[in-house]
Amino acid sequence: MQAELNKIADTAKTSLDSFQQLGEINFTIAASLMQQQMDMVGIYLENSTKYLQTMSQTKDLGDLYNAQSKLAEDFTKKVIGNTSVTLDIMADAKSKLTGWFEKNIDTMRTAVQPAA
Repeated sequence: MQAELNKIADTAKTSLDSFQQLGEINFTIAASLMQQQMDMVGIYLENSTKYLQTMSQTKDLGDLYNAQSKLAEDFTKKVIGNTSVTLDIMADAKSKLTGWFEKNIDTMRTAVQPAA
């Protein structure tokens, strides 16, 4: 009887540890994605500010067109960079979560196998 209780306690502890690891993985993913969103907001605000400054300071229509083209090019590069980092975060998240599931399926299979 004591052996069964010890086995249940060990399984419960393993499960708790496992879910704590999952929580840490999810927290890290969420924090990274939130940072990317904040960076994107910064990119938009910076671009809007530069655009308004350009509109207010440029007198010549040709210069305005060239400045807007440059702003659009810089903006696009920054957005693509942010998107690339976000995709890297998502790929890393997939890898971490897949590893967590594989590890825990093996652990559960081992814990349940003697009962079967």
